[in-house]
Amino acid sequence: MLIRDTLVWPTLMITVLVPCPVSAQVNTESLRASEEEPGFSGALGFDLAARAGNVEIVQLGFSGRLDYVGDRATTFLIGR
Repeated sequence: MLIRDTLVWPTLMITVLVPCPVSAQVNTESLRASEEEPGFSGALGFDLAARAGNVEIVQLGFSGRLDYVGDRATTFLIGR
């Protein structure tokens, strides 16, 4: 099946050709770091899970966090 035969192509064209402003408010209180020392801080994580049975499954997971506490603002970037 070609991409133009599905609803993906018209939806993509409408999204590209008819831009409209979008806003969202996200509650990030649970993601806030407990330490408020000035400067950069961060963390990296790695998860590995393997299961064997009728089906063998291997799952990999990465996570990271980068925080910057400045004089006027606190900025953070989180990836899971």
